[in-house]
Amino acid sequence: MNTRHFKNPALADSTSYRAAHPTLHPLPARYLCDPEKILNRFSKPTLTMQLNYLDFEYSEDADGNGTLDAMASALPPQLPALQGEITGVLAWAHAHWPGTCAPLEDGGSWHFDLQGVQEVQSPLDLAFDEATGQLRVAVGNTAPPRTTLTLTLSGSSDFCAALREAFDMG
Repeated sequence: MNTRHFKNPALADSTSYRAAHPTLHPLPARYLCDPEKILNRFSKPTLTMQLNYLDFEYSEDADGNGTLDAMASALPPQLPALQGEITGVLAWAHAHWPGTCAPLEDGGSWHFDLQGVQEVQSPLDLAFDEATGQLRVAVGNTAPPRTTLTLTLSGSSDFCAALREAFDMG
């Protein structure tokens, strides 16, 4: 076992450490976040992540070029995971198709559009007043903000096929 991934090299040879932590991923987190290290660390760069928030819809034009659209909404506790999925997909695209991120009509192999909005919801307390025939409206307690992010990727048929395979999009 390579000891350089442990702060304490003695833990690398510790059978009890491995036995006590069987669910730990064998790769250091720095390899999961940096596409350059993924490519340099492994001979075949097939490392991907499971997408739990992004659910892509795929469409294709008459020329075989594709578009993948995803929209996801998250409350503050889930937002880092959603952002992580988006950065994971974009890091994969940049690492596997370097220098080709430009619109197809400009000679690129792939391109993306990323947008977001944050909304604060305030529930309304509504009541109907029979005597006046009117609605009474009072603003309730403000809920935590919800962030909605959209990611659209467009690309050549090769790019779209590779992306769909890498992230098991079917």
